[in-house]
Amino acid sequence: ALALSLESEVETLLANFEPRVKDPEIIVKFETDSNEMYIKIQYEIVGLPVPAQEIEFILEPTRI
Repeated sequence: ALALSLESEVETLLANFEPRVKDPEIIVKFETDSNEMYIKIQYEIVGLPVPAQEIEFILEPTRI
């Protein structure tokens, strides 16, 4: 449920604040054993003839 909520939130933020992003695909995985969230965003850049872009990062808790 948390991963789905975060996917939706990231998609909304991109739609509202990044007009150059087209067709975003957001993947969120929650690792329960380490309390980390793995996030991957794939997207195309409007107006540029470049391959699809991808960014990946991990959110870690600041407190355990």
